[in-house]
Amino acid sequence: MIRKLSLLFITFFFLSACQFPADPDKTLEKIEMIKKMKVGWCGGPFDELVLKEKDLINALSQTLDATVTWESDLQEVLFEKLEENKLQVVVCRIKENSPWKDKLAFTTPFFIHKKEKFVLALPPGENAWLKYVNEFIVQFKEKNDQYF
Repeated sequence: MIRKLSLLFITFFFLSACQFPADPDKTLEKIEMIKKMKVGWCGGPFDELVLKEKDLINALSQTLDATVTWESDLQEVLFEKLEENKLQVVVCRIKENSPWKDKLAFTTPFFIHKKEKFVLALPPGENAWLKYVNEFIVQFKEKNDQYF
C-alpha cells in the first residue's frame, strides 16, 4: 500500500511539474495573443542606458510580433502597476540591487555601467514570462557585444 501511494505521489509530482514555469496571470500568453506589450518607462535624461533599454524592448517585442505601448510615470507608480499586472515590463534604470527586487521579478542584467548592473522589472510570479525574457536577454547580449 505504501509503495502504491509513493508511486502515485511521484507520478503526481512529475505531472504537475509539466506546468512549470507558469504564469498565473498568463502574461506571455496574452502578449502572444493580442500582439501588444505594455511597457512602463520613467523618462529622465536621454543617455546611453535609455538607448539600450529602448533597443532591448524593441527587439524583445519583435520576437513576439508585438507592438509596444509606452507608459511614462514615476518609477514607484510604474512598479505598483507592475505588481497589479497592469504593465508587462518596466525599464527605469533599474539596478540589480534595488529594494524592489523582493516584490517584483528582476531579469538577468542586460547592461553594466561603472560596475552597476541594470535589469528589467517584470510582474511577480510570472515565471514563464521571466524565463522567456531572460533567455531573450542572453541571446541579445550574444549578438550585441556592447550590452555586457
